[in-house]
Amino acid sequence: MASVFELAKTRTGHRRDQVEDDLRGRIDKFEATMKRINKELEAFTKKDPPVLTMDEMKTSVTVIDKLAVRIGECTQALGEINREEVFLDWDPSEYQLLEKMRTLSELFGSLWHVALEFHEKHERWYNGPLKGLDSIDIQKQARSTIHQILKVALKYDTRIQFLRSSKCTRSRPP
Repeated sequence: MASVFELAKTRTGHRRDQVEDDLRGRIDKFEATMKRINKELEAFTKKDPPVLTMDEMKTSVTVIDKLAVRIGECTQALGEINREEVFLDWDPSEYQLLEKMRTLSELFGSLWHVALEFHEKHERWYNGPLKGLDSIDIQKQARSTIHQILKVALKYDTRIQFLRSSKCTRSRPP
């Protein structure tokens, strides 16, 4: 009977070692993916286009949305890794870099979405038909947009994109 228990203990230990090795491999892959996404996010945040056009804004919105999706996938993968770590009686991993990336993507996402929305509305207000336009509504939307961009720009005023976007948006009359 003792030999059966010893054999079961050995098999369980061997299986645990396999699961731990697999988890370490997934953690390494996760860290590499996270670093690659962070590198892309940092390159995006340092990007300074010479002219801020509608195409550039649409491209920036698309890029930041894709990065936000990938960051969400990383967050989900980290949750699965942490769950397995708890099963193995390990301390759950914490990645400050992931939180930083999520914050940056949210800030830049809100900046680019607000700027694109404002500029699209601006085109409709100035170049579209006058029928159906409400001046009070336009004024409220313009003030709200400028307030949102300034609020975001104040959080990261060292980034060139924020300064340029907020200046460009403020320079357009409502």
